[in-house]
Amino acid sequence: MYFNGVCVAFILSFLIFTYQGILRKKEGGDETLLYTFAGTILGALVASIFSWLMVFMLVVMTLKKKTYGINDQKQE
Repeated sequence: MYFNGVCVAFILSFLIFTYQGILRKKEGGDETLLYTFAGTILGALVASIFSWLMVFMLVVMTLKKKTYGINDQKQE
């Protein structure tokens, strides 16, 4: 399940970063196609890694009962 989430995060961020790179190139930016795709791949990898990090942080917070609305204690 988490692997599918990472794959979806990678694919969506890859598409978004590619679109942004194409827009920059159309606006007269000095990026080449190689730089656009290299940045796109690097950005997609970072985005997918951060999705794993966020899942890890949420699991740890849930186990420590620090997430809002999940702990059994009544907060006043």
